[in-house]
Amino acid sequence: MARRGKLLAVVVAFVVVVAALPAIRYRRYAYAIAWHCRHWNYAEFSGHRVTLPLSWWEEKDTVRWEQYFLKRACPGAACLEPEIDVTRVVPSQELLIPASDQAEMDQREQAIARLNGRVHSTSPVALTASVLTIRTRSRTLFCEKIAMRNGKTVRNSFLDCGATRFPYTILSSSFGMPSREREIESILSTLV
Repeated sequence: MARRGKLLAVVVAFVVVVAALPAIRYRRYAYAIAWHCRHWNYAEFSGHRVTLPLSWWEEKDTVRWEQYFLKRACPGAACLEPEIDVTRVVPSQELLIPASDQAEMDQREQAIARLNGRVHSTSPVALTASVLTIRTRSRTLFCEKIAMRNGKTVRNSFLDCGATRFPYTILSSSFGMPSREREIESILSTLV
């Protein structure tokens, strides 16, 4: 009888572990849905807002400085989810924010020219940099788009965006999938 009890306990423990694995694997999706139930589909920062798809949510870090993280759910315990980091520009740097779209574009193009000047053609991992323009209802975002390629495969893609008279820096990263990159660009295009 005691042996049956031990066997039953082992079977129950096994069933609980097997049932818990999907819950652990997809907990970020559950968190994102709960966040949307509470905040609707909008992440806000100082009068600006973006519309987030259902699998994205916002986290704030206003202790050190005004910083907002927009994160995407992904399965697994050690997954690399895409992220958008919106950080308020340090007040001493606000004077360096370009006052016109052309000045912002020139600043981005200069940064890209410096990066492209340092890229070595013999490297197995290639960096490609370009300017990406994202039009929103209220402004145009100018981004430095940097892609890390290994052969023909894009491993990581980074965006560093800013806009005229916009006191925030927007940094984003996506890992490997062009659809995630387009998803980040579509989120940024909803900026109001």
